[in-house]
Amino acid sequence: MLHTHSTMLMRIIVEPDGNEEGVHIGSGTLVKIGEVYGVLTAQHVVAELKGDYLLGLTAAREGETHSFKAQKSSIGVIEIASPVSEEYGPDLGFIVLSDWDDVSTIKASRLFYDLSHDSDEWSADPPPLDSGIWFACGAHGERFERIFPEAGFDKVVSFQDFCGAGGINRSYKKEGFDYLEMDIEFSEERGMPHSFGGMSGGGLWQVTISRSPEGILAPSRFFFSGLIFYQGVTGDGVRFLRCHGRQSVYEYAVEAVSEKSA
Repeated sequence: MLHTHSTMLMRIIVEPDGNEEGVHIGSGTLVKIGEVYGVLTAQHVVAELKGDYLLGLTAAREGETHSFKAQKSSIGVIEIASPVSEEYGPDLGFIVLSDWDDVSTIKASRLFYDLSHDSDEWSADPPPLDSGIWFACGAHGERFERIFPEAGFDKVVSFQDFCGAGGINRSYKKEGFDYLEMDIEFSEERGMPHSFGGMSGGGLWQVTISRSPEGILAPSRFFFSGLIFYQGVTGDGVRFLRCHGRQSVYEYAVEAVSEKSA
């Protein structure tokens, strides 16, 4: 479910001879705000979109080989909050997908999460932070690699859309923005990456759990609750992901995109 909203982001440069070279710049979440479709990500990821480029996005189901590239002329960039520092940001950006054909192509296999729909719930009665399970989703650079050509493509890159489960270890506010931090217990046996570089801009999700009359536990709600922008290490040597939280998403991001797209 969560993977269908997540996307890897590439900046693709076309050489004079027509050869294309792609660079993994980060991750994002496919969202809808009002009637605007696009990708919510970190501003430091958006800042990589400069010069002449094509934007590579995930637009297929898991395991499929595909090529989707949005033209520079068909996207817009909205700066929501530009970082004052790498550690604390604030770090929020938005990529507008203005070409309906692009949106329709993505919709064929992926989903745009409606942030406007959840804005009222966030301000009225959001789930407690200690409710359910939290997931950090994005495409980390450690599993991004160039592989042998296949399926009619001259060049093929492989990546892994990773969703790690955990809980919120710290929550706080700073300069008007809210922050959530998730500690990470490294384990090679569980396939954990050594670094989460490349997941910047990815989504933080809260999944609440309910019990059926038969006593079966199952997910009851998938609530988009934040955006990853920094990985760090605590004083005890524990790695963590620092994310902007619900207020940053549903107040700053939704309002900024709505105002600048009007």
